[in-house]
Amino acid sequence: MQRDPESIAPPPLGTILGDGYELVRFLGSGGMGTVYEAISPDGERLAVKLLLMLPSSSDHGYEMAVRFAREAEVASRIESPHVVPVSNALVDEARAIPFLVMPLMTGLDLASLLERVGELRPTVAVRIVRQLCRALVAAHQIDIVHRDIKPANIFLEHDPEGMVTVRVFDFGIAKWALDEENITRSGRVMGTPVFMAPEQAGNARTVDARADVWSAAATLYDAIGGQPPFADIDNFTEFMLTKASQEVPHLQQLAPWLDPKLAIIIHGALLRKPDLRCPSAQDLLDALEPFAFGSDELHESMLSAIPPQDSAREEPLAELPDQWRIHMPSTSPPALDDEPSTDPLLGSALGDRYTLMRRLGRGGMGTVYEAKTADGQRVAVKVIDKDRVGDDQTARRRFLREARAVTAIANEHVVRVVEADSDTNRDIPFIVMELLQGLDLRSVLARHGPLRPEVVARLFLQACHGIGAAHEEDLVHRDIKPANLFLHEHPSGEITVKVCDFGIAKQMRDTTTTQGDSTELTRTGGIIGSPAYMSPEQAKSAKHVDARTDIWSLGVGLYQALSGVTPWEGRSTVGELIIAICTEEIPPLRRIAPWVPTGLVKIVNKALRRDPAERHGSMAELANELEPFAQSTPLVTVDDLVRVEQSSGASSSLPLESTAPAIPQHKPVGLWLMGGAAAVGTILLIGGYALRAPSTEPSAEPNQPATSSSRPLTTTVVRTRTSRPRSSRFTVRVPVTPSTAKVTVRGRARPLIEGALVLEGEPGEDFEVVATDKGAAHTVTIILRKDKTATPPSISMPKVRPGSPSVQTSQTTRTRSAAPTTTTVPPKTTAAATTPHRPSASAAETW
Repeated sequence: MQRDPESIAPPPLGTILGDGYELVRFLGSGGMGTVYEAISPDGERLAVKLLLMLPSSSDHGYEMAVRFAREAEVASRIESPHVVPVSNALVDEARAIPFLVMPLMTGLDLASLLERVGELRPTVAVRIVRQLCRALVAAHQIDIVHRDIKPANIFLEHDPEGMVTVRVFDFGIAKWALDEENITRSGRVMGTPVFMAPEQAGNARTVDARADVWSAAATLYDAIGGQPPFADIDNFTEFMLTKASQEVPHLQQLAPWLDPKLAIIIHGALLRKPDLRCPSAQDLLDALEPFAFGSDELHESMLSAIPPQDSAREEPLAELPDQWRIHMPSTSPPALDDEPSTDPLLGSALGDRYTLMRRLGRGGMGTVYEAKTADGQRVAVKVIDKDRVGDDQTARRRFLREARAVTAIANEHVVRVVEADSDTNRDIPFIVMELLQGLDLRSVLARHGPLRPEVVARLFLQACHGIGAAHEEDLVHRDIKPANLFLHEHPSGEITVKVCDFGIAKQMRDTTTTQGDSTELTRTGGIIGSPAYMSPEQAKSAKHVDARTDIWSLGVGLYQALSGVTPWEGRSTVGELIIAICTEEIPPLRRIAPWVPTGLVKIVNKALRRDPAERHGSMAELANELEPFAQSTPLVTVDDLVRVEQSSGASSSLPLESTAPAIPQHKPVGLWLMGGAAAVGTILLIGGYALRAPSTEPSAEPNQPATSSSRPLTTTVVRTRTSRPRSSRFTVRVPVTPSTAKVTVRGRARPLIEGALVLEGEPGEDFEVVATDKGAAHTVTIILRKDKTATPPSISMPKVRPGSPSVQTSQTTRTRSAAPTTTTVPPKTTAAATTPHRPSASAAETW
């Protein structure tokens, strides 16, 4: 291949540039430069980007040199952790080579990731673009428009713990208000046509920040749909004319599984006319928050293709917007009673060990903060609220009792307490707990409404294990409700239910000390707990309840998760609730939620018997009955948390403008640690004490059927993608030999049950399984058959002599158009801030 006559030959490894930057490894070539790993004069490993173009040879060369120099200037002015910094811009005088000095980062660009795995899970794609939006907000605040946002310019940096940070680079063609240099001398198209806004193709000099918004939304479209907008047009002229005159094709044609509300937001940011489009990166950032599941954190294990069972879903087709609507979902977390900036505890170190970084929420007796230890660990600290509690020693004892109660429970489904202590200088008791990431079940139900029955069974099966562990320690929770069931998200996207807030737990042991404490904390005439979820016996006397009161409360939660409403909808006062709980018939679940299986309805009905003796005898018994409805797996992922399609039981999501009168509309909260933080006003006292309605109480007509909660959508868009045929899912046992082998499925560790791997899926679905034992690894693809068997029917580790290499089966590389597997993509060992364009990009992108 002939070299461009304007370019300079890349210098060989070992070359010393400038004042001592030694090139030690070639990393890649981009549109404007070649990148090497280098050793600085101080011995630091970093990346250098070289401009191998003679600036005086042509107008194009001059333009390139100007763009190269301004990249350093522009990037240095943006204060954001999501921008790749340029620490220096230098020139090697001997060779006339300009070069930029940048940090050496580990990871890969988004374009490379998409080429490897195909479509991402929507939650992961949203988090990537939200971090991108944070960089754009910082740039736009100082009047910098990037003008070339695309997956190839978005770097996914991995830290040693596997956490991923999105960083934007290549500001070479950025529009900057302080820069009067004209770099469009040759009449060239500035930017990458596939990802540039329609108005940018007409005149790149006059665009504003809304052009970057369009490009960010196009990037999200690509990450979810598997291709950017208009990618099927291979003629440049036709492509540009179509982009200037037509709206972007419906994303759900490519991704039928996509939540319609998310599709509406993406298309609202892709509208052709800037005045009708999402007005800013901040607005797009805010609108996407409900779809990030309470956090923007990413882990390298999350960078895998959307699982086949998730992409097999088909959601209702959204009616696309003709303008950005001001009633897009509000995504701000609930406001606290006062501004965080006025909180005197922020920035202080409780007990000289825990520095309070930010507030996460407030509960009945305390405030929860994110804190950092001396060694940098992140924890949650719950601090008693002196303004509300004052010198009330009973409240202080109740606060510390929560820590003592939870410390005794060793179960992954109960929030873990690190320690309980008191700051002697401030006279403030505090509890240190694990920091959880995700949302509580109340927030999920408020957003989605009723969930799929099998997902509900899996969530409550986990809750049963946590509550059952408390019962084994002779503790009755007495405040079980969706707000106290926290859905902790792991980096892989899997969900672990954590039972929280043991502040009003009752010790069942009949000892003098415990009985006295319990009597004092449960005063005569008082009601302890949240009325909507408390059992009839607890409503009468919280002092004399046993473990079966928690079974009733969990039954109410089950009822709500399956139907979208509580049994007592429309009761607006505590008195009405108590009367209803103790005397009224519960509306039949099948009448409100006819999609729920009969057997699951019977389980809920049994848990809600007024006579405690007629309920399940223990949490273990309730768990055993729920297990068959979990479809042989307790695993739940973020993408499973979608609304059930009420006519058939299949999953669907609410349209953007739908109404759900029976569902309390709470805003989602990010990084809430429970233990009381989200349960505002849950302790209600009657008889001389102030009454306060619980925050979880819905305001709806009684017995409002959940099936009337959304209006049908109409649209003129016709799908061009063939709908996937639906087939019944089933489970199959695949014996593994030896039974001591460790097994991962699609990159996730899975346990063996009685020496067998249990897989769930549809006929034709395949699973990549890796079994390891004594240093040897064996990879095999399991395919589910129509006769509900698996091929191969079992997995046997080959006999490997000590010291021999691991056994691996051959793997097939899949293109993005094929059904991708869910293998996790390992990061590159090192990568520079600039990487090549996608090698298999469409013709439109290579223009």
